[in-house]
Amino acid sequence: MAMLLPASFGASRRMNDSHDIRKNLRFRNAELAQEHPEGSTNDYCVTFELTKVSKACHKEKVFNSLTDGGVVCVRCEHKATRDYLGGRCGGHGVPGRITRWTSLTNVECHGKWLRRPDESHEVSSSTCSCDEDALLIFV
Repeated sequence: MAMLLPASFGASRRMNDSHDIRKNLRFRNAELAQEHPEGSTNDYCVTFELTKVSKACHKEKVFNSLTDGGVVCVRCEHKATRDYLGGRCGGHGVPGRITRWTSLTNVECHGKWLRRPDESHEVSSSTCSCDEDALLIFV
């Protein structure tokens, strides 16, 4: 199951260093932190077709735009990748199969989606195909 946050929580967004606590958080994998210093990673985006969106999603501004049959782009940042998944984000889906997702900011907001085939763009964050349109990030 994919766990999602609004893209405003992502590392690729500009942050206020004097107020942001994320820099104090430890990497899940210390080797990854040394291997990929901030800003030098290969983030990627995945595009999904939404097949089911719960009514509770309409209570949040970011998730309000999600509708049944709509399309959403989700960004996988290096801090969310898992070694046991081959450097991919948990819940990034399987092409042609319906999988589940949930919001971490509102657990009642959840649904199902279908990953679009060949839509995983494992390229640098500066050229990610849905970089500007990504509303959500994987956790």
